[in-house]
Amino acid sequence: MRTLSELPTGEVDGVSTFLDEGVLAEVVLHIQGQSLLLMAGELYEYPQERLVFKRCDESVLVFTEPSAAESVDWVPERRELAQG
Repeated sequence: MRTLSELPTGEVDGVSTFLDEGVLAEVVLHIQGQSLLLMAGELYEYPQERLVFKRCDESVLVFTEPSAAESVDWVPERRELAQG
């Protein structure tokens, strides 16, 4: 167990939801001036230390810096989402 001090705390100022073909795929929580991206997905590790980021899987990936999700090679490819 450890403290997750990198996660923002406090009152949630707003919530933005994003749909991928009608399915909730991403949520951005706005917490006291900081954004936290929650994305349906999973990280898989393969031989030769290869990591694969899979979208719309059964787990939730958390990005403390939402723009970091843009630099990841997603499977399937991350595309333009509809705001929910």
